[in-house]
Amino acid sequence: MRAVISLTLALAAGCSGPPGLSPAALPYQQPAVPWARMTAQQKQDYMRSTVMPEMRALFVRFDPHRYPKMGCSPCHMRTTGSPDYRMPNLDLPLDPSTCAEGPGTDPAAALMSRFMLEQVGPTMGRLLGKPFISCYGCHAYEP
Repeated sequence: MRAVISLTLALAAGCSGPPGLSPAALPYQQPAVPWARMTAQQKQDYMRSTVMPEMRALFVRFDPHRYPKMGCSPCHMRTTGSPDYRMPNLDLPLDPSTCAEGPGTDPAAALMSRFMLEQVGPTMGRLLGKPFISCYGCHAYEP
């Protein structure tokens, strides 16, 4: 697991995203109340008021056709059809071998991996008051 996190961090540090979109360049911030100490209601309010507007803009800017109305469901919807806000989402399994940009990698998958590593992880980390959120903060590890 440490190797996966190290690889993820190394890939994130070594890649460059589109100009002007890098959340890593934004100042590190702490929410007024640390995420771990928020009540369920505070977490819900913070997600709606702070996290969703920023993440929606990020995903829509990345692919406006795939995410025209980005909401809670891409991250939190379960196969049962109802949302579950626990993370990582067991219904979003991620095999680490599909994350690397190697020979034969599907270009769309490589683009999504770079977006997640360069934009989503650092942005969620900043919003939750953490230096970085790895892939497995949201996705279930599937070897």
